[in-house]
Amino acid sequence: MLVCMLIIRLSLPSKKIFNYTVFHIMIVCSKSPLEEVFVHETNLNIAQRTEIISWINSYVDTINPEFMMLLDVSKEIPLVYEECFNTLNNCGPNCDVSTLNANVVEEQRGNIVLVDDELKEFSFANVVPVRSCSFNLRYNVMYPDKKAITLLRSVIPIINNELGQPTILLVLLQDITKLTNAVQGTYFEIKCIRHPGVVNESLMSLEGSINNKIKFGISLTKRENQILQLLINGHTSLSISKELFIAKTTVDKHRQNLMRKYKVSNVTQLIRKYLQSVA
Repeated sequence: MLVCMLIIRLSLPSKKIFNYTVFHIMIVCSKSPLEEVFVHETNLNIAQRTEIISWINSYVDTINPEFMMLLDVSKEIPLVYEECFNTLNNCGPNCDVSTLNANVVEEQRGNIVLVDDELKEFSFANVVPVRSCSFNLRYNVMYPDKKAITLLRSVIPIINNELGQPTILLVLLQDITKLTNAVQGTYFEIKCIRHPGVVNESLMSLEGSINNKIKFGISLTKRENQILQLLINGHTSLSISKELFIAKTTVDKHRQNLMRKYKVSNVTQLIRKYLQSVA
């Protein structure tokens, strides 16, 4: 059995959704058929299993990742399937996942944890459509010879529970060094799979909030995020107060807090600096 150190840490035995960060878990790279996994791990009928497995295989073939996992986050031990494709060619002949894990850029580790905490919180408060969105995180690994590698971790909800929260997640790890020229830094992005270019307001707010924290170390409250998005869309303090059913003075106070956090003196500068964080 080939034991891989995949760059994902599961906090066990917690059953929280998205409760993982990008560091330590030992996995055995098995070749168990996906069909067998879905028979034992879900209550889906044959037609549903066939449709989902077909989608997974097609999507994985399109993405061509280095590693693939299925997590059932409703279980005490979430890992239910894993596969290593052994295609990490950019980091040299002696590349293995344990080495990659040990060499994640130190300055980016905190951001990786931050992203996962935000995803976990978001999944409790929102319905995430299955097989519709990919939650992508780009980060870097410095190989021992100082060659920079850019990795992309994608998390796609596959099956939801009755509350609309993800229970089965598809997790892919992809080497995108050639695509990015090993650009340094962590960056979070939400991609819509079914309807490219269409991201709803709550997902846009999540993406912007996470990248704000990554790029500027700025943490916004839920209300500040709402008001900032409305300001970007051209609203005034008065129209925001009517939209959110709060006093205009309250809106003005939040605006002042936003400008203080971004270290700007007016709304135009505020919007410009925010847009820089998500560009």
